[in-house]
Amino acid sequence: MPPLILVNEHPRLVIEQALMEAPELNIAAAFVGDPLGISNFGGGGRGGLDGIGDGFRGGIGPGDGPKLGGRAAAPRERVTRNPEVIHKEEPEYSDEARQARYQGVVVLMIDIGLDGRPSNIRIVRGAGLGLDERAVDAVRKWRFRPALAGDRPVVAPAMVELGFHLL
Repeated sequence: MPPLILVNEHPRLVIEQALMEAPELNIAAAFVGDPLGISNFGGGGRGGLDGIGDGFRGGIGPGDGPKLGGRAAAPRERVTRNPEVIHKEEPEYSDEARQARYQGVVVLMIDIGLDGRPSNIRIVRGAGLGLDERAVDAVRKWRFRPALAGDRPVVAPAMVELGFHLL
């Protein structure tokens, strides 16, 4: 019998996520923006302190704008102590994933508030079959010791990875 060559009609490229948490950026520059603009604060447009337009009253483009621009956001404070988990609940397996004998990992990005409660929960990498929703529900019940900047609590981002494995 001659050798059989299989051709995959719909190949998939597996891409592993390389960055598991956001890098901390500290730019030690007095001003960042258009080098031809006004470099004291604001959007830096040539015509005013707000927006990126050449005209007055901010805006975008060459004419006077309706003040669409704005001041730059204040930089985040340097975190001196990262948040710590003080209460954790394991997520439940979904019935559909259990029936399919499916295992996977759900990666979530969360913000940990001043009160230690997670908020702004986002799915970075889902597993499907109801496991994503179970992971989000479980993390909502978690409690953290908030991050500190110096001696005061600050809001901090965190990445959470939850594995679903059958025994």
